[in-house]
Amino acid sequence: MTIHDQDPWYLSFRELIAVEVSALREQTQSQVNYFWQQHHEIHATRPYDEWGSLGLRLRERSVVFGIEWYVNSYFGPRKKRVVVSKAVTLAADRSAKLADGTGKLKGWELELSQSLEPQFTLVRRQLDEFVKMNLRAQIYIQRKQKLQSASE
Repeated sequence: MTIHDQDPWYLSFRELIAVEVSALREQTQSQVNYFWQQHHEIHATRPYDEWGSLGLRLRERSVVFGIEWYVNSYFGPRKKRVVVSKAVTLAADRSAKLADGTGKLKGWELELSQSLEPQFTLVRRQLDEFVKMNLRAQIYIQRKQKLQSASE
């Protein structure tokens, strides 16, 4: 058990962050589900060569979660294919560099991803702020503990 786990102020602060992150996760998960619904509809209605290779997932982190686009590459014959996933990199403004994968992406994938990405960029920025706030709170608790022990 760390100093942070014993401090009631920090515990209530973490609960507030958890509530906000949970609301963002639900909102983002619905958009991810929308992407996969569209993706499966394309697979059901279009020929194999128009299926595309773009994917989207949420990854759990220690305090928050990550929104990650990835591009699949397939190697080998059709029944024995090996799939390799590569994450799409993020720009400095926390938006995904989807244009880097335009050679591999189908038109419908690029259009769908570009319609969802502005909201994902905003969510990523909010999550970054929560991580920064959590780090600042941890530093505050450590300094508060040192000051209290020094004054005694």
